Amino acid sequence: MTDTNPKPPDATGVMTQLSTLFSPATFAAIRYALTAAGTLLGLVGLTALSTDQIDRIIEIVKQIGTVTGAILALIGLVTPVAMGIIGYVRSTLKSQIESVRDIAKDKTASQTLSNDAQKALVAATISLDKVQTIVADKDLAAASPSASVVSKEDVAVVTKP
Repeated sequence: MTDTNPKPPDATGVMTQLSTLFSPATFAAIRYALTAAGTLLGLVGLTALSTDQIDRIIEIVKQIGTVTGAILALIGLVTPVAMGIIGYVRSTLKSQIESVRDIAKDKTASQTLSNDAQKALVAATISLDKVQTIVADKDLAAASPSASVVSKEDVAVVTKP
């Protein structure tokens, strides 16, 4: 039986909140699209302006006010740095493993994607020196090329007291 009551998101940080809003693939696409768009807009904007236009923009910014101009400049400076930090955090090995684990456990993910994630986790785990045997369900054990991945029907499983 599946749990029909979704669990509330863990409100421990900004990354956790953003992760609940977007899937990893969407999050990556947004991150790189924003980085590319910011760079492209900056380059196009600078090369397309004449000196008179740049002077007019400076006058407009002066009319907007110092605080608004500082906020706009800060957004322009912080966005690429923030996207780089987010990219770094999301690309760590631990983060990638957690993402694959979450996909493998996700009941709402497509069955093919969930199965692929489970197979990837089993393959990565069985390749570790300190792992001797993995007991899995019959389908997952059959799909693994390693003889060390066995189904619970094929072995006597002893549970810890």
